[in-house]
Amino acid sequence: MMEPLPPSRWALLKHELVDGSWHLDWLLERPSVIGGGVADDRVLIAWRLAAELGEGWRPNQGLGGELGGGGEQIQAERLPDHRRLYLDFEGSIGGGRGSVRRLDSGLVSLLQESAGRMEFEVGAVVAAEGVARSGKRPPEGRAAARWIANAQTTGRDGAASGERWLLSRSVAETDLSVGTPGGR
Repeated sequence: MMEPLPPSRWALLKHELVDGSWHLDWLLERPSVIGGGVADDRVLIAWRLAAELGEGWRPNQGLGGELGGGGEQIQAERLPDHRRLYLDFEGSIGGGRGSVRRLDSGLVSLLQESAGRMEFEVGAVVAAEGVARSGKRPPEGRAAARWIANAQTTGRDGAASGERWLLSRSVAETDLSVGTPGGR
């Protein structure tokens, strides 16, 4: 297993389509480009998650809203890499593709990446007073969740885009090893 790279960012977006349907987009910044490149670089790993998870789902919490725990599995579709600007963007996407609203964001550490497999930790952005952006204080030592992502199918023409992935939250609880804002 490789040494964890410095933390980068993640965002969870609600993507509302023009037909009224919606889904969640989970974006992870690739750590190899932190501090480099330009804002239009396609550096965000992106997955489409089912709307059935609901607007209240967060990657560093369980489906019941409690931090820590584990054993959760989610089917996802790998999307083409997204531009970094989507970490902070909210509003109309243009081109008849609907609009996005950021539901949550935080820090992520990529622990391992190989063809068809990723392992990473996600944490909430914790303010100086120790309150996560969601407004809830995370329990001590349980502010991060470890995820393993495995490709289940191959995308069109062997591309990552269109692959079905199984995202699994590890049962092991972890400390907030992804750091804090400004700790980069």
